[in-house]
Amino acid sequence: MNIKSFFLVHHFILGMFMLVMICGMPVPAVFAEETPAAATPDPQQSMPKPTAESIRFKGGLPEVLPIPGDIRPYAKSPYATQIDKALAYLAFKDRDSNRNYRLVLWDDMQRKYGLPERYSLKATRAPHLLDDMKDDLGNMKRLTDPNFKVELSAIENASPLERIALRALYCDIYPVETTLLDEMNEMIQQGMSPFLPTLGIAYLFLRDHGCLKEDAKRMLVRDALAVKFRNHLRDNGLNAYMAGQALALLFEIGHGEMVEENWLTSIAKAQNKDGGWSVAPGSDDSGATNGMTTTHVLWALLEHALPDAPDTPLVRKAEPAALPK
Repeated sequence: MNIKSFFLVHHFILGMFMLVMICGMPVPAVFAEETPAAATPDPQQSMPKPTAESIRFKGGLPEVLPIPGDIRPYAKSPYATQIDKALAYLAFKDRDSNRNYRLVLWDDMQRKYGLPERYSLKATRAPHLLDDMKDDLGNMKRLTDPNFKVELSAIENASPLERIALRALYCDIYPVETTLLDEMNEMIQQGMSPFLPTLGIAYLFLRDHGCLKEDAKRMLVRDALAVKFRNHLRDNGLNAYMAGQALALLFEIGHGEMVEENWLTSIAKAQNKDGGWSVAPGSDDSGATNGMTTTHVLWALLEHALPDAPDTPLVRKAEPAALPK
């Protein structure tokens, strides 16, 4: 795998997320849902919409959490406070320049769990970002631009792991064969490598596009991934590398029953004061907050809070082609 491919794929498995305010740029206002006239008013929805001027900050974070007026579909979760803090950190304080993959996951969470519009891809991909920051997804640019299409030759010439991820990402455009599942399963059996979460995301692409859904091997891939993620957490604990990814993907690939409640309570207690988690989120001394780990732990906590939320494709549907004038 060349350096560029390694960079793209490695950052993809670690996730993504983006802040809504960078160095004093204005914070987009919340778009609250309207309550039908005949319905009983929801006190939370009837509160004034927070604006850039109404949100007061201290140390780069909102002084008041949850932000007054924000929709909180996860409010009944025992980890609602942790979710509030993580959202605030990722929206307002995360300064990592490699945020595009996390932005995609954040956008998916906004749609899937009914979060405020401030967390959508449209709101977070601020136009003032430099072009090279917006376009660093390479062949995976479809994640942020649903109309983007890569040539099949570019996919076939990619390194093995990147090729699997791209084949899954574009499987609705370029049909795939069951041999792709054989390749995925062979990689899974090699053990919990730094790239195993990429295969979990590739499975989600196949699921989202409905590719190979009648093939029993697709379920075998899903189950094999789940066992690896569960065993990784059981054998190595929450302070292990990729613990956040393993937690999130266990839920997202459909094996939330394998997540042990004590993992969630332990990781909730390990949250840093700024609302994030470190690369080793279960350690007694968590260390500096890591945006990628925080994204995945937040994903896991939201999935635990809202287990009946519908599966939402990571890639938004492409816009219909404009009619000729």
